[in-house]
Amino acid sequence: MKIDLPPLRQFLNRLLALRIDMQNIIFERFELLLSQQIEAAIAAGIFEVGVETLRAERFIVESQEAVYTHSATGSVTNYLKVERTQRNSIRTAQEMLEFATQYQGLLMINSKSGNAAVSISTHSIYNADGGVVPRVLLIRPQKETRVPVQDLESSIWQQVSIDAFTAAWSTEVNELPKFTTDYLHLVTGILLPIWKILP
Repeated sequence: MKIDLPPLRQFLNRLLALRIDMQNIIFERFELLLSQQIEAAIAAGIFEVGVETLRAERFIVESQEAVYTHSATGSVTNYLKVERTQRNSIRTAQEMLEFATQYQGLLMINSKSGNAAVSISTHSIYNADGGVVPRVLLIRPQKETRVPVQDLESSIWQQVSIDAFTAAWSTEVNELPKFTTDYLHLVTGILLPIWKILP
């Protein structure tokens, strides 16, 4: 199969030779497949974010323990337990109304819990038969969930008026904590060239 594939430069040249609308279709399809793979990896617990910068209102080192000392260099690898306090990013009802207007969203309330959400269109996925499954993104004060349109239509989420949405969203937001605290488990140390580690 790889023998029949054109070189990357040739593929890109062919892609750039297409009309803009055709290029958009190809890149939309690629983005759809990529996001589907990322979602599947997150759901399976195997998604790796990679190197990231940690940000918070406050970090407190709860404990520190040396777990390994390299005999030749004396470099130490430490295990840290760190308490992280983060300010919750919570949007007001007014901000969500503006968001819904901008993205043509629907104002929803869960008839069982009374919780509010904004529903906007999101990328579809493909089922096992290759069919397209259209989905929506339900945005809640501290959570986002992608659900198939068919599941949403048969669920207990119902479209409501602006006043009902504003009251439900504001009630839920007022009950949420302003900060969240969790714990990070970190390993720190000096990365050494492999030839210094090997005997």
